[in-house]
Amino acid sequence: MMKFLAFWFFLLLLILIHELGHFLMARLFKVQIRRFTVGFGPRLLVFSRGDTAYEWRLLPLGGMVKMTGEDPGEASGLPPAEYHKSFHHQPPWKRMLIGMGGPIFNIVPALFLVALLQNGSWSETIKLKRLPIVVDAHSNEFILSTHPQKHYLKTYLEELDEAPLGGLFYLHESTGSKIMHVNIHNLNHMMDQGFYPLDLKISKVEAGSLADRMDIRPGDVIVGVNGERLKSFEEMVKKILTHKEFFTLRLLREGNILERDIKSSDKKLGIHSAGLYHNLQGKRQMPVIDNDKEFGVSGLLLGLLRDYQKLFTGELELTQISGPLMIGKLVTVAMDFGLATYLFILAVISINLGIINLMPIPVLDGGHVFLCLYEMLMKKRLSAQGMRLAFLLGQSFIILLTTTALINDIMQLFF
Repeated sequence: MMKFLAFWFFLLLLILIHELGHFLMARLFKVQIRRFTVGFGPRLLVFSRGDTAYEWRLLPLGGMVKMTGEDPGEASGLPPAEYHKSFHHQPPWKRMLIGMGGPIFNIVPALFLVALLQNGSWSETIKLKRLPIVVDAHSNEFILSTHPQKHYLKTYLEELDEAPLGGLFYLHESTGSKIMHVNIHNLNHMMDQGFYPLDLKISKVEAGSLADRMDIRPGDVIVGVNGERLKSFEEMVKKILTHKEFFTLRLLREGNILERDIKSSDKKLGIHSAGLYHNLQGKRQMPVIDNDKEFGVSGLLLGLLRDYQKLFTGELELTQISGPLMIGKLVTVAMDFGLATYLFILAVISINLGIINLMPIPVLDGGHVFLCLYEMLMKKRLSAQGMRLAFLLGQSFIILLTTTALINDIMQLFF
């Protein structure tokens, strides 16, 4: 019950923040607000103040800021004396800022919260989980599974190490149809058999970097520092930071063991991990450089923007899109990790909500922003027929995206 209430409050807070952004921006421009609603369904609380009715409803699945003159039909019937408080009669730049108010309120405070969590005393409790993908000595990638047909395992590498499962596992080659089976008790036992966590594989070496000069290459698998075995890329970073000027990296390249003696006070190697981590998008490539603050505010925001770019370029697989059911699972799991993780997930989802709403798709806030920009550039509004077509296309896209996300949620949670 507590987890359900936590999820309910989580959604309620996201919606309140979003609608509050629209509300305050409209107030700033003296636009009259008739109704401020958070949630749908049965009313839990209703009161009025001034010209505005405030409603808090049971189901935290949306909200609304109803403004005078928001509907073009209503706006056409207003007397000129009321144009100053009508949304429709505001100049396009004001309407654009009112439309952006919600997404801005979702994104900006959340970025400050991420910065606080990353730099404060809670930062050590914020972790991303590694997906169950491993590499062999030749850097070939395999997906761990307990089923010969299903290419996923409902656990993370951390859980495999903390609570050993033991028994038969299938290794599905990620770039082919090859399937192997091995007995695995924990991560150490898996590495004894020549399979290593994917995050130990290097996906990129920055040109001219220390690693580039030391002939460290993409595809190399880092298996040790100063003779000590590694279980994660994060562990490697911590071990390097404890040595001031000298350390030795042990690498696997095409089945051969190589060692690189690093003699430098510069700890920025210039390498990126190939690791895939579970987050709000399902899968995400995580670059890690030379310190544990890499996944900070800028890294988080740029990473999310790249993911949305991939959605439109076709690089992001449709199976990687998550919906409300997975968000619910993520929030309830976050409760087990404490307040810091709960707040971090809240911040990330809030940023996602803001970015989604800024997409230039009619029916979303970004669609209204796009139409205002069109009006400013063309010196006229889009025709009524053009508006209807744009909103029809926008609704179709949103329905398709929502349906895809829901199907993915059901497949991940129940199959």
